[in-house]
Amino acid sequence: MENLLQMLPGPDSMAIAAVVWWGLIILVHIGFAGAVAAHSRSRATELVRPWLWGVATFACGPLVAVGYWFVNSAAPVVEARGRERPPRRT
Repeated sequence: MENLLQMLPGPDSMAIAAVVWWGLIILVHIGFAGAVAAHSRSRATELVRPWLWGVATFACGPLVAVGYWFVNSAAPVVEARGRERPPRRT
């Protein structure tokens, strides 16, 4: 029985797993925020300014990135507005 208990992961491995998990989540948020910021710089955005889309994506992650795509890039939404896609800013 003692040998079995020695094989179980201790609290140190759980702490390391938690730090790695949060590190990965932060990297995903940074990646999505960077992609949204880069995409929104080259075009007009709806609802809020481009920098706010980037900040919101950094804070909330992929859910806001999907919202950004749906509001600004989804073809059915753009067609429903009765106009073409927003022009590129120079």
